[in-house]
Amino acid sequence: MHFPEIIVIHDDWTDNTPIIVELREIYGDTNVRFIKESQKGIDYMMSAQTRKTIVLLDYNFKSGEPSGGEVFKKIRERSSLIYVIIVTKSQPKDIRSWDFIEFVNNHALAIANPGDGYTEIIQLVDMARHKLDMRVDVILEEWISDKPVSERDSPYLKIFGAKQYSLNEILDNIRHETDIGKEIEKNILDLAISLVMEKFKR
Repeated sequence: MHFPEIIVIHDDWTDNTPIIVELREIYGDTNVRFIKESQKGIDYMMSAQTRKTIVLLDYNFKSGEPSGGEVFKKIRERSSLIYVIIVTKSQPKDIRSWDFIEFVNNHALAIANPGDGYTEIIQLVDMARHKLDMRVDVILEEWISDKPVSERDSPYLKIFGAKQYSLNEILDNIRHETDIGKEIEKNILDLAISLVMEKFKR
């Protein structure tokens, strides 16, 4: 089983916080990365190698650090395929309205409150992992990312009978959910359904 990378960005936790320990027991030490400072979280997310990713993101950071809302925006600039779980002790009504709208419109998976323990967070991480395993766009992103760099930069696919796109350009369109990215996903899904139905018909 290929586990996603789980990135925890939270300034009130440590490597020994029970949720970090439990995540590493479930998903393995190498798949869980803990980052205490939000700016370092942004830097890592902007430079990290592409793979299936779940982010546990604190909402309230100390003064002088980028807020959880700012980190979330930066993550979404990188990819729309990263699942983000907002972790906060604040009630939804205490979250700034523009941040809440940003979370909803850009697919934050959930807002978790660890006040009653970490069971809910573990369940949300497991739900996110399952969703990542089932999404066509994520599977396609993984397939493209596994190709050699030289192959990803070369013209690969002609779309709408006009411009040729490299795999990297296709990947960028998928990540940012452009019309071209959505069209590619739809065509792949249509083809997959046809092939599966044809196989079972026999």
